[in-house]
Amino acid sequence: MPELGGGGNFQIFDAYIDYNIRPEFAIRAGKFKSPVGLERLQSFSNLRFAERAYPTSFVPNRDIGLQLFG
Repeated sequence: MPELGGGGNFQIFDAYIDYNIRPEFAIRAGKFKSPVGLERLQSFSNLRFAERAYPTSFVPNRDIGLQLFG
């Protein structure tokens, strides 16, 4: 998901690869939203309040890494 605006600044927010080993086991590698912090996983239009809670500031917005899920 690229961000093309901002006066010539180019950023990539999400860039990842999913590999499904089995239907119940998969691996994701790249830059993506971390699976902690419910408010970070929800889009702004789906939030109940106008501002995010204070503990949300301690959770990274996006992270680079490897995730195992299923």
